[in-house]
Amino acid sequence: MDIRKIALYVFAIWLTGVACIGGPSVKNGAGEELAGEWYRRYEGVIAGQQVVVNLHHFDGRMEGSYYYMQKGEITNLEDAEETADGYNCNLNEAERVNHTDRFEEDNYKPDHWAINFRGNTVKGKLVSGDGKNVSGIDIAESYAAGSYRLGVMLHGDSVQEKIDRTNTQAISYYEFLTPSAQMGGADAAFLLAIELHLLGGDTLGAENLKEYIKKEDKKYFMKYRMLLKDLTIDERKGHDDDWEYNFVHSRTVLVLYNDGGILSLGINDYDHSGGSSAHGIYLSNYACVDIRYKKIWRLRDIMNIDATMLRPLLEAEVRKMFKAGTGDDLRKILTVNEVPLTENVFITGTGVTFCYNPMVISTEEDGEISVFLPYSKLNGMLKEDFKKRMRL
Repeated sequence: MDIRKIALYVFAIWLTGVACIGGPSVKNGAGEELAGEWYRRYEGVIAGQQVVVNLHHFDGRMEGSYYYMQKGEITNLEDAEETADGYNCNLNEAERVNHTDRFEEDNYKPDHWAINFRGNTVKGKLVSGDGKNVSGIDIAESYAAGSYRLGVMLHGDSVQEKIDRTNTQAISYYEFLTPSAQMGGADAAFLLAIELHLLGGDTLGAENLKEYIKKEDKKYFMKYRMLLKDLTIDERKGHDDDWEYNFVHSRTVLVLYNDGGILSLGINDYDHSGGSSAHGIYLSNYACVDIRYKKIWRLRDIMNIDATMLRPLLEAEVRKMFKAGTGDDLRKILTVNEVPLTENVFITGTGVTFCYNPMVISTEEDGEISVFLPYSKLNGMLKEDFKKRMRL
């Protein structure tokens, strides 16, 4: 990801003064108007299989994920671009390709969506990376019983400092979820309280999301000014390279699963603290928020954690992901000699996804490693309360 593009994008948001639901609208190629910021849940068919799609749209930028109902494993959509006839979205590691392929092969091309919006429907194509296989996409906005309509809160801000003749700036950017008018009062209050807790707002003494942003920005911009004191400016570079001394801090909350009174959320953090590197630090934490029963399902609530049973399951999936044989030394493909347990998990209706942030078990280039295990493989470890809750 190009830090200059991030900075320009976020700074443009700040200049427009977008602070909450609303903001500018975007026209796709067919003339269909898309509101600037929204979250939508879709159901329908992709390649002849029933799917659920969760999409977020922020001022012309699309993020989201989908899963086939029968399988339940999440596939992320990334690098969405507006085109003359809609949007193109790449599939992040679709169909379990070797993670290293995308970095070792100059001609690597991921599978992608080419989609067009028509009111509450989305139609288009799923195209394989080589272009040889094309399948239909036909989905419509849908909120089945136990799923939630949600709003979006968007905020951006910036401060600027000058060191000698070099201009620098720090940009903060937030994308949060808010209750919709259709949510009951108790459900809405619980969602806001949990989101604030997951973001760390209670440690800052914030009582709501707006107050959290204000306090978080104060802390971040203070850190930026302190780090500037130790920043060495390379005067040999032209002022076209001033972007290297920019700082970016963003936090987003995305929906991965929205069914049965449960929201699986991804809390994504990105930080870049100056320098010539074109990327910063990415971290994702996940939470399974039970709106209906007002609790968070953590791994210890979901199952009896038995390392002797769980580790082999995780390792088998990682070997499959990297196309490694059962006898291959894991240290040839990972930075660890065994796959550790992690409590950074989220659920869908059919399984649990175990998530490892960049550089936890693999190289930075491999990014986040996500391992999906269906409930059928975990049945001997699942707790009765959780099985009852998920109707397993």
